[in-house]
Amino acid sequence: MVFLYGMCYNVEKCQIGEYDMAERNIKFQYFGVVRQKKIKNVWKGQGKLDINAWIDIVDKENMLMSVIELSDTKAQIEKINFYGQDNVWIFRFLKLREDNIPTIAKADEESEGILLGDDEYIGEYLYMLYDNETGIGMVQVNRFSLGLKRLEELLTYVWGTEGERIRLKAISEEFDLAKVQRRRKYRVLEVDFANLDAQLEDGHNSLTRIQNSFRTFHGVSGHVKISLGRTKKDTLNIDEVNQFVNDALEDNSVVGLKLKIKDDDNRPVETIDLFDNICNSIIKFNIVKKTVLDFGYAARTMIRYYNDIKVHLVDLITPHR
Repeated sequence: MVFLYGMCYNVEKCQIGEYDMAERNIKFQYFGVVRQKKIKNVWKGQGKLDINAWIDIVDKENMLMSVIELSDTKAQIEKINFYGQDNVWIFRFLKLREDNIPTIAKADEESEGILLGDDEYIGEYLYMLYDNETGIGMVQVNRFSLGLKRLEELLTYVWGTEGERIRLKAISEEFDLAKVQRRRKYRVLEVDFANLDAQLEDGHNSLTRIQNSFRTFHGVSGHVKISLGRTKKDTLNIDEVNQFVNDALEDNSVVGLKLKIKDDDNRPVETIDLFDNICNSIIKFNIVKKTVLDFGYAARTMIRYYNDIKVHLVDLITPHR
């Protein structure tokens, strides 16, 4: 094997006082990484991906660090590391960009374009943890790098078996609405509508009144955002928001619903997407300014968060009788 096998990494080493540090919140979602086989035009599950077999292919075909052509982009498997103490693999994938290249800007000077050689690209990284025992993947959400579909395509490309594909099956759980509504200080309410019927409805609740305003204009879809703006108030009408949320979750024309909530002055504003129930972790990394996220630091932090939620995730994907 040509890959690095890592020992425990001291996260605190990346938080050195003399460096100018910046905090960055990165979201990770959890998936079952499964192999599917096409049987009579129907994709049938074949169980979790055997990552050791997948990595053997990467090694045999010399795919590590090579440029891989996907359907509409280029990608690279940049780094693979095994952490034996926790029995997990950490991957760093890159989306390779060769157009719409950014510039280097300086104070009081005109910006300069980044000149790339024939074999050079702008790389946008994506981290993934995989637990071969459970079949659970922890995938970074990064809108600039590989999306979930392209990551599935990359995993499938490496697997290279005719009539088979690799899929990321979201690990979800029912949203605990009571937990949200016990909290105070609603800062923002956002709602999305689609397929509104044209008939005005009788009703005096906030949801119906907003929907009727769209119907008056013969609108069938739209987005509404209600916030505190620059006022000194610390919350929207709590009872009204709670009732609105209850009504919206029962309405078929509501296709998106988000709340921004602040528990107290010592905590940041939290965004809760009531239509996104994929299990996730938001990790706050300390990164030296003007540098990239260190692989070892990222890996150990991801492992710590994964271990904290692992039992719960396994319970969610285990059939219960």
